[in-house]
Amino acid sequence: MFGEDDVWPGKTEQDSFKILDRFVSEGGNFIDTADVYTRGVSGEIIGKWLQGKKEDDYVIVTKVDSA
Repeated sequence: MFGEDDVWPGKTEQDSFKILDRFVSEGGNFIDTADVYTRGVSGEIIGKWLQGKKEDDYVIVTKVDSA
């Protein structure tokens, strides 16, 4: 999980960017997120990381907690 909140210690934004950069350098392109991952912070970090990148190079999947 990317980001931190009071429940999930997770990873800082800087750590998350490093992980995503490594993931892509190893050939990854499928990124899963959800609004409940660190209370939405994970998706925000992925969005920031994607800025300036070619969106056609990645598959971003998300889900929404309807509860």
